Amino acid sequence: MGGKPEELAITHPCAMKVALLELRRQRDLLGLDYRVSLEATHHGPTSLKKPVLFVEVGSTEKEWNHTEAVEAVATAAVRAAENREDFPACLGAGGNHYAPRHTELVFNTSYAMGHIIPGYAIDALKFEVFRQAVKKSRAEFVYLDWKGMKKEERKKILDYCSRLSLPVKKGRLMSGGDGRELDIDLKLFSEAEKVGGRLIKKLKKKLDVERDETGDAKKVFSGEISEKELMQAALEDLKRRYVVEVEGEELLLGSSVLSPEKAKVLGVKPGPDFSILAGGKSIDVYGKTITPEMVTSNRVKRIRVSWKWLTWLRQNV
Repeated sequence: MGGKPEELAITHPCAMKVALLELRRQRDLLGLDYRVSLEATHHGPTSLKKPVLFVEVGSTEKEWNHTEAVEAVATAAVRAAENREDFPACLGAGGNHYAPRHTELVFNTSYAMGHIIPGYAIDALKFEVFRQAVKKSRAEFVYLDWKGMKKEERKKILDYCSRLSLPVKKGRLMSGGDGRELDIDLKLFSEAEKVGGRLIKKLKKKLDVERDETGDAKKVFSGEISEKELMQAALEDLKRRYVVEVEGEELLLGSSVLSPEKAKVLGVKPGPDFSILAGGKSIDVYGKTITPEMVTSNRVKRIRVSWKWLTWLRQNV
C-alpha cells in the first residue's frame, strides 16, 4: 500500500470503533461464521494527510468471494465514513497480530483504539516511532496486553510512556474511572445514543458502556456522573430529535419523515427535487406546488420504560 520506513499513518480511532461494532452487528444479523477483530498496525500508506483505516474480509479467495461477508465489510466502511461520534482514544501495545485484548476493550468500553504495537514489534521499536504512534492516535493513555508481553517488552513500553508522561492502563477498564453501575433505563439511553446528541456525547467520556451483541448498552458505569444527570441528558437529546410523550408505561418518540411512496404518487422524482423537499421547501411539479407536508409521513417509536423511571419521565417530558 506504500509507505516509508518508521513512518506511521494518521489513525481515526473513533471511526475504527464504529466500523468494528458495525462489523460485529452485521456478522450477527447475517449469521456469518466469522471472527471480528482489530489487527495490529502493519502496512501503509503512511504519508497521507488524512486518517487511514482498513476494513477487511480475510484471508483467502473463498472469503473474498463470499458476497454477504463483503457486504458486511462495505456496510461497516460506510458507517465509519459517516461517523460523527467522539470517543476517548488510546494506543495499544502487546499481544499478537489480531489484538484480542485490545479488541475486547473496544467492544466492552467507551474507548477507541488507534495504533496497536504487537509484542513481536516491540524489540525493534524506537522511541521516536512510539511518540509518533501516540500523536497520530491522539492517545490519552496506553493500554497494555500485560500477559501478552515479555518482561523486557513491558519495561521498554513503560519507559517510553514515562518519558512522555503518558498514563498506562491494563486489565479491565472503566471509562468513567472506578465507577459503579448506574441504574438507568438502558433502552432510553441506547435510543439517545443513536440520535447522536451533544449532551450524551459530552458525558460519554466519563462512562464505561458494556454492550450486547447488537451494540446497544447492556451496562453503564461511571464514577463521576449521577443516574439522573445521565437520564436528563438522554431525554433532552431525544427531545431535540423527536416529539416526546409518555403514554401508559411507554415513551413515545414521534417524528415526521419524507415518504418516497407519497412523493412518487405526486410525480416527484428521486434527486434534487426530493432533496429540496427534505430541506423544508416547496417545489413545482408540472405546474402544481408540492409542499413538504404533502409527502410527509408521521412515525411513532415506542419504548417500554422501566418502573423506576416512569414517574420521573412523566414529570420531565
